[in-house]
Amino acid sequence: MQPKLEEGKANRTGMEEQMQPDAGVELVTDADNTPFFTVGIPVWKSRFLAEAIESVLKQRFSDFELVIVDDASPDNIKELVMAFKDSRIRYFRNEKNFGARYLVDNWNVCLKKARGRYFLLLGDDDRLEPDCLEEFSRLIAEYPGPEVYHCRSRLIDEHSQLIGFTESRPPFETIYDIIWHRVKVLRTQFVSDFVYHREALLNAGGYYLLPMGWVSDDITSYRAAKEKGMVHTQQAVVSYRYSRLTMSNSGSVFLKLEAIAGEQQWLEDFLQQVPDHRDERVKHRNLQNYIPRYIRKKRIETLVLWGSWRELMQFSRLLKLGLRSSDLLAAAVLKCRNVITKRLMY
Repeated sequence: MQPKLEEGKANRTGMEEQMQPDAGVELVTDADNTPFFTVGIPVWKSRFLAEAIESVLKQRFSDFELVIVDDASPDNIKELVMAFKDSRIRYFRNEKNFGARYLVDNWNVCLKKARGRYFLLLGDDDRLEPDCLEEFSRLIAEYPGPEVYHCRSRLIDEHSQLIGFTESRPPFETIYDIIWHRVKVLRTQFVSDFVYHREALLNAGGYYLLPMGWVSDDITSYRAAKEKGMVHTQQAVVSYRYSRLTMSNSGSVFLKLEAIAGEQQWLEDFLQQVPDHRDERVKHRNLQNYIPRYIRKKRIETLVLWGSWRELMQFSRLLKLGLRSSDLLAAAVLKCRNVITKRLMY
């Protein structure tokens, strides 16, 4: 289990200096007023940031604060933020950039700066629909017990055009159903889909630390749903942007494979405990049987989609990350087939 986050302290050995955000430039709100929601935006890119901020400020539900943490971006984020002149905005700038590998650390800075009862993390290129916080407040009032709530997402492109939706889900699920549908690749989800009870998330250690945030949002939601399940709304109230600038579309394949190894370890640790209920025990057993196949397939697909031929040739390094010789062979065959198919098509 990860340690509880504390203000001003690192939660990774050897990262203390980099993880210290400065005191920040803050657009101050009433310190005694605890908002119902905090929306946190960890910022690196400025291209869509104004649209993201505007989407938060246009919420029909007004009891919120907006925490923006600038991860030492080369863009003039402060000037962009200050132009909004809204007392609900609190702006901070990190002294040093965490970088892609430690992306989740900046998510947790946003969380530590938050004061709201519930917390939503919004990507700097995504946006909330005007009824987002209103819908989540309705959901929380109707189901006050869980520590995590989830919504469908609208999918938009770089021009903010709607291109699709994520799938609908049942109103309530237990942890085993949540994990099963996710590892069977029956669902698409993003970090901004989730609203957490802030104190519970802090007590759990914040967002789960994995390189580049790969699978961090999944495991964070699993932990929050472990005891009390997860409540879903069928309303698509967050818009996720598919963009060439999206962090998951960049970065070393080795970091992605390292994150997959972390996911495997968490899942195996979680499945050490057998549930009491008969139906849940069946789901538990099915997960135990399927997880090794899921992880192997995910590693091979990651190599094929994100790995270069040069990276694929680094056998010893790949083997240390949990791949087998047969996995490397399968990835090479699939990569060759993709190349041949593209050449035949064009």
